[in-house]
Amino acid sequence: MRITVTIDDGLYQQALKLAGPGTDRVTLLREAMQTFIRVQSGKRSAALGDQTSQVAGAPHRRSLAEVLTAIPPAEQDDGWDGWPHSTMESIEKP
Repeated sequence: MRITVTIDDGLYQQALKLAGPGTDRVTLLREAMQTFIRVQSGKRSAALGDQTSQVAGAPHRRSLAEVLTAIPPAEQDDGWDGWPHSTMESIEKP
């Protein structure tokens, strides 16, 4: 899509300086629009609060408890409970 826009010269020069050498206008404007979309989406999500989990099909982050309860139990008991006891004992006992 081609559009013509009027941009404040100072704002544009500051953006070019921050973007670094070799950044062309198209890349700069694309990144500016992507950043705008990301920020506005974040603001909307924050404004919705917990309502996002009630929206059908809305992705959400799972809590650690949800992740851990989703892990199936081990098929066999190999005696490993996840804690390095020998290391812990040597740390605790001088």
